[in-house]
Amino acid sequence: MAAFDASKREWFLEVPINPGTLEKRLALRGQHIADAMPKVEAGIITLAASILSKPTEDGDNKDMIKAIATVVAKTEEEARNILVDDVYTREGIWDSDKIQVYPLRTGIRTQK
Repeated sequence: MAAFDASKREWFLEVPINPGTLEKRLALRGQHIADAMPKVEAGIITLAASILSKPTEDGDNKDMIKAIATVVAKTEEEARNILVDDVYTREGIWDSDKIQVYPLRTGIRTQK
């Protein structure tokens, strides 16, 4: 993980997943993960997950309604651009017009 940089802060991002994009999302998942991994290894992306419309019974991906992430960046714009530049946004899977970005201060964090 990268050394602490006081000029950067953590941001919480959420973006809706456009309906009807499951097949396309699954087809692009390998590229999406491969593109994200250097940012994970550099300590820029600190969490990536999905919000589901209901609990999944079989581990499938069909009930994802939003993607969420925490990222380390200097500015809100820099944080937002991590999602804007993602293949899921470029290919219309994420609704980039509805990205929400919030400054984040963690009180408690544990590993899963």
